[in-house]
Amino acid sequence: MNYSRIAQLVKAARLYYESGYDQSEIAKELSVSRSYVSKLLAEAKEQQIVTFRIHDPIDTESDLERTIRTAFNLRKVIVTSAPLESNAASSVAQKAAQWLSQTVRSGDVIGMGWGRTLYLMSKYLPRRSDISGVEVVSLYGQQHKMRQNVFNTESLTYMAEAFNATTYLLTSPVSFSNVKLKNEFLREQSMISVMDCLRRANIVVFTIGSIKRSSYLDQPGMLTDEELRQAYANDGIGDVCLHIIDRNGSICLPEFDERLVSIPLDILRQKDYRIAVAAGRYKTEAVYSALKGGIMNVLIIDEDIARDIVERINAKKRR
Repeated sequence: MNYSRIAQLVKAARLYYESGYDQSEIAKELSVSRSYVSKLLAEAKEQQIVTFRIHDPIDTESDLERTIRTAFNLRKVIVTSAPLESNAASSVAQKAAQWLSQTVRSGDVIGMGWGRTLYLMSKYLPRRSDISGVEVVSLYGQQHKMRQNVFNTESLTYMAEAFNATTYLLTSPVSFSNVKLKNEFLREQSMISVMDCLRRANIVVFTIGSIKRSSYLDQPGMLTDEELRQAYANDGIGDVCLHIIDRNGSICLPEFDERLVSIPLDILRQKDYRIAVAAGRYKTEAVYSALKGGIMNVLIIDEDIARDIVERINAKKRR
């Protein structure tokens, strides 16, 4: 390639990418046609005179994220920072929405939990007009009585709108008084199709609660006083997809768990993307327990939780 040709390619590229000229202005500057400018710009890329590097801040891994990811062999860890703890949920929700939107592809089946942080996440999801055939399904049943809004269905509605998806709603109580009633209810034809969709899900998104401050456990008609005492006696720490877990991430209340309408933890662990979203330092113990239990492989948390978990990782190394 001769030097005059190189000079012409470089000048066209500089005018377009550095000076902000449009192609008509470049054509006038170089005394060529607009279509010829288009050819010059394409050739500049082909000859690698112009190269691009896309910097995605979501894919830039911090020391905190790397430490947690490697310690628990996760696919991805995202740590967000917020000036105040009250903003942590919003910050985590925005990052979760960004990462999930980048991850979802046509034909994916997404299992979705409920709770305030997931509700915020669903509202932040951008609309994806480039994908099709997505389905979203409830991960667990619905509260029949609430002291505070846990957004039973709103999150699914916003997610379905963002991904132009078909929605499967698990219109079941969170738990039944006995296992027989639960099994009979789930044999209804409408519930069979929902449960089948849940089994086909390749992505699940859920939050983690602390047993001491749970918007789920605190609702009327959930755990009895005796069950709550038993949970504490069995070293109960928090809930994942409404399952009460202990410090090792194992089921803490087997009898209650049998009556629960939720994706079983052994099925959850088989999903391609198991995305746990949590905000608030008080959830550290529950998040750490879920990590030890291998429940999630993607973790999106605030900086306070992340620092506490890294301290535990480092303390374990020193022993």
